[in-house]
Amino acid sequence: MVPDDTVASILGMAVLYVLTLGIGYLVLVGLGLDSTTAFSAVAATTGNVGPGLAGVGPAQNYMFIPAFGKAVLALCMLVGRLEFVTVIALLTPAFWRWR
Repeated sequence: MVPDDTVASILGMAVLYVLTLGIGYLVLVGLGLDSTTAFSAVAATTGNVGPGLAGVGPAQNYMFIPAFGKAVLALCMLVGRLEFVTVIALLTPAFWRWR
């Protein structure tokens, strides 16, 4: 048996990951990228796995993505590298208050 709090923690991380992918995808599609390029770019940067598909494939690069899109991808990379809970803790005002 797996404790309920462990299941809730795993589910919470999965939901945060999917939300990050979805929001990043929507932003990049809104900037004019095609669906395959947008989703694979967000997945590659969030998962820190290397090249994506289509416009950001192994023989391509991210140069054609607008500056705002690159900022979104950099944020996805930061969130993926530091883990979601760490970034949320850093963005919480209670974390920065002295006790």
